[in-house]
Amino acid sequence: GSRLSMHKRKPSPQGTQGFKEKLSERREAKSGKIRWFDLQWARDPELFNSHKLICRFKASQNTFSFDENKCFSSADTTIVVMRKEYSDKFDIKYLLALVNSKLLDFYFKSYGKLMDYRFEYYPGPVGQLRIKDSDSQADFVKLVDKIIDIKKIDPQKDTSAYEGKIDQMVYSLFGLDKNEIRIVEGA
Repeated sequence: GSRLSMHKRKPSPQGTQGFKEKLSERREAKSGKIRWFDLQWARDPELFNSHKLICRFKASQNTFSFDENKCFSSADTTIVVMRKEYSDKFDIKYLLALVNSKLLDFYFKSYGKLMDYRFEYYPGPVGQLRIKDSDSQADFVKLVDKIIDIKKIDPQKDTSAYEGKIDQMVYSLFGLDKNEIRIVEGA
């Protein structure tokens, strides 16, 4: 039988000259992150070796999950990590509560790109979600921790009561009145 060679090959522009003009126009090539003939660029392991939020690229609603296990995600996900300048200001689980709330789901759908029946959760649009500071982040985090603890035991367990409490807290945080809440809830 034949064996696959597992040695590492150096990238080479051989055989790609006909595509140089088009490949050189890619954002990453223009910015110098990669050479024009590179197919991909290395990711910073720190992005994966920290607590983060992960969501699918395409989903019918906000489906962010919390990763504390330093998982590497596939190419069809968006990861959200806290920038150093915000790590003292925001708890990542507070961020999780906000981005999975009905209000921010409603807001995302007001500008997100709809493809068939799903929205595209690419880094650019996800980065446009508006996060508001709160003196009661710990209250949000306690509810998120309860949901995470329940889901660790039984991923199918209904946590909608806790999620509903978070939604009410988010409505209050953003100052929504009863009519505005009805609009969000009815969407």
